[in-house]
Amino acid sequence: MQKNRYIFFNISTVLTSKFLQIFIIILLLIIGYFTSTLERQTNYFEGLVNIFTYEQFLTLCYLPMVILGNLFIINLFDKNLFYIIRFKNKKNYIKELLKNIIVLNTIIFIIVVIIIITFFNFFSNGDFIIEYINFYKTNSLIYFVYVLIKMYFLTILFSIITTLFFKLFNKNLSLFFSIIITISLFLCQFISVFEVNNLLDIPLYFGIYFLNIIVYRSFAINIISFVIICLILIIVIGILYKKYINSKKGIL
Repeated sequence: MQKNRYIFFNISTVLTSKFLQIFIIILLLIIGYFTSTLERQTNYFEGLVNIFTYEQFLTLCYLPMVILGNLFIINLFDKNLFYIIRFKNKKNYIKELLKNIIVLNTIIFIIVVIIIITFFNFFSNGDFIIEYINFYKTNSLIYFVYVLIKMYFLTILFSIITTLFFKLFNKNLSLFFSIIITISLFLCQFISVFEVNNLLDIPLYFGIYFLNIIVYRSFAINIISFVIICLILIIVIGILYKKYINSKKGIL
């Protein structure tokens, strides 16, 4: 119960900070621009998929918000020395820190989804008809739900990896690594749309899975590809976690 109290204190501090308000304003501006340029015949759910996989939204708003939120949590967590000395070892410390990170990013994700859908309902000209869309190889509603699930898990895995990097390496180097990944998503828009016909063709760079630039032969291959990339990221997390536990550094 005591630990949960600290988690909620840390998260409430981040959510009430000015940085979150700035990114919410940026988010509204991006959605406003996106909806104003959206073709009138675009299906409602297809339009939502497009905004959630929109490069400018990801690189200028969403991922920077996630990265800074993680930094805030790490700093708040490590400044509370009276709380940290309660941990018996590194394993307990890093588990509790990652719990803070996961809860924060879950809340940020929910807030972003609510804001986008609410704003989209006011300004979108699309209808609520559920259509089969060949590009997605499934209907628009199912694919929209899939995009949300995919985006959530990618966010959590990305946050855990970057947090472990921050604890293992120089903070400036880790921040540079996070920024490079964010910028890479913007650059990915210049990649030609390519088709994945089998599992041997799947892209191994996880950043591409935030976007909507791949055509899959079937929806099943789409899902399996995402599961494979998640398993790879989990393996990377396991390696970084073990490296941190076995490092000679102190808890901080």
